[in-house]
Amino acid sequence: MGTRVRLRAMERFEREEKNREIAAALRVSERSVERWRRAWRERGEAELLSAGSPGRPELSAAQVGRLESQLERGPLVQGWRPPGNGRPTRWPYDRGTQPSACTRRIE
Repeated sequence: MGTRVRLRAMERFEREEKNREIAAALRVSERSVERWRRAWRERGEAELLSAGSPGRPELSAAQVGRLESQLERGPLVQGWRPPGNGRPTRWPYDRGTQPSACTRRIE
């Protein structure tokens, strides 16, 4: 989230608006508003002016290679079991999703 959005949230904190209202107005999650409010209350405006979260770490080339090889092995090898309806086994998410959709940690 950009600094501008966090500053708009801070203005609403000062007006004592509820987290749900702020989240809806700024089109962000309530959880983000909760974190911003806590940071603002504990450390002040300067905290909301910071760069914010660095985002998710990216996988290294070696990690991507290991992930691809695990995906090629298929879901059963990874411990996923299909429902007992006799349908063909396939991954429980769209193959176009981010690798972070996997629940196993890649090291």
